[in-house]
Amino acid sequence: MTTTLEKLYAQINQSYLSNEPELIDELLAYLQDYDALAIHQQAHALVTTIRAKKDRQTLVEAFLHEYQLNSEEGIVLMSIAEALLRIPDSHTQDIFLQEKLATADWHQHLLHSDSLLVNCATQALAITAKIEQQLSPEAVSKQVLPQLASRLGWPVIRTAIKQAMQQLAYQFVIAETIESALAQAARQAHYRYSFDMLGEAAITANDAERYLNAYAQAIKVLASHINGSELYANPSISIKLSALCPRYEPAQHQQAVQQITGKLLYLAKKARTANISVTIDAEESERLDMSLQIFNNVLSDPALKGWPGLGLAVQAYQKRAINILHWLIALAKAEQCTIPVRLVKGAYWDSEIKRAQVNGLDDYPVFTHKTATDLSYLACAKLMLAHPESLYPQFATHNAHSVAAILTLGKQHP
Repeated sequence: MTTTLEKLYAQINQSYLSNEPELIDELLAYLQDYDALAIHQQAHALVTTIRAKKDRQTLVEAFLHEYQLNSEEGIVLMSIAEALLRIPDSHTQDIFLQEKLATADWHQHLLHSDSLLVNCATQALAITAKIEQQLSPEAVSKQVLPQLASRLGWPVIRTAIKQAMQQLAYQFVIAETIESALAQAARQAHYRYSFDMLGEAAITANDAERYLNAYAQAIKVLASHINGSELYANPSISIKLSALCPRYEPAQHQQAVQQITGKLLYLAKKARTANISVTIDAEESERLDMSLQIFNNVLSDPALKGWPGLGLAVQAYQKRAINILHWLIALAKAEQCTIPVRLVKGAYWDSEIKRAQVNGLDDYPVFTHKTATDLSYLACAKLMLAHPESLYPQFATHNAHSVAAILTLGKQHP
């Protein structure tokens, strides 16, 4: 006999490549009493208030305002800032900078910002790009242009750019170790933190073992910084399952699920003892089925019976998102616990679309329009807020309308 949980799980897989217009109609049904005008007005008020503080913005805020992510230059700067944290040697950093800085049009941003320092930085980027574009392989090998660049003050420019990009990166990655991250967090104690180890996917078994030990050590360190008995008020940790197994892929489904289940259970037990929660980070769509099975295996283990500390990130841009939540609600009831859910929009859209095309799929596992993703996010948020006995809702978004919507929906479901 098929159980309710099994039926709900089957619906998740059945919606993998759902027809987008039909799914949009289904999601709209969740928002029949949605007061879009009132929420839009609240979002407008939020944005207006933030912009009114423009005279008090930091240098980094001014920089981000000028180089937004809807511009090629903004994307280049974000990729530089993120990558510099991972490149260990100066020589490789220089090569990376040479490639990236020469590809964007910095001149269109000259004297465009209200910040003098941002305008100076833009001028430096424009000069740097011009130098980089002239650094042909022949010139580099003859050491002709590097000498010229040196006379122009190139080492000073490059050092300044590296430092600026590192400052930019630290707006998104606050520290390189869990200890220094906690020190940074202590300066703003009114926030709650979930720490992400930023582990890349494990390539070898040694990588996976190193990441496992790093997570265990992080949990140990966090245990010494808990704020009290309230689980969700304490700092938490996010875990990428791909960091725990070098073959976390559908072709190795059975083996990967078995290996990662054991490792995640080991970490979850440590987290429960430390009274901190764990969130399983979302990854590519082809790994979702494995992730849900691993999550189910660990949540249902007798050692974690009733523990409300094992959570999951759900990507709203996946067509399966709303069905995942229905399954999680039923799972929480079956296991007699609360499941923390972090609702995000998703970070792998380009690669998801490309892989679907390369694999010749009939449709896409993610929504192809941003408006559909926003709709999915709002429908998921409303469903989560309507089931506080089963889900502990957490929301991640940069969208002012989404923030206003959550504030409004939250009042309806206190």
